[in-house]
Amino acid sequence: MDLTITIPATSGLDIVTNPGEGKRHQAQVAAARAPQGACDSRQQRRARARASAGQAQDNAPFVIYSANEAAVNDGAGFWSNADGWVEDPREASRFSAQGRARLSLPMSTGQDAAWVRASEVGA
Repeated sequence: MDLTITIPATSGLDIVTNPGEGKRHQAQVAAARAPQGACDSRQQRRARARASAGQAQDNAPFVIYSANEAAVNDGAGFWSNADGWVEDPREASRFSAQGRARLSLPMSTGQDAAWVRASEVGA
């Protein structure tokens, strides 16, 4: 059974992907959120996500990791606000202690997503 939910890009909602859909769904969400006629590259999305974080990496010592996501998505177990679950910990979004305290973890297979010190995973 397929279920399609359309959320306007102007809604301000952050979309957390369904872990069962994987990278194909993430690409569809990214394409749906892009303005008409716009073509965002992966690098542009990453740059915007980093800029919006507004924090130097030294002040953002945490990343999010899910062993279950890594197992079902070809090693992509680190969370990126721009790209969803990614394999390279250096591509993962980094969060400060304050961000960790106020933000919820993304949905993950088995609900095992956890905060991890970036220095422990080479991010």
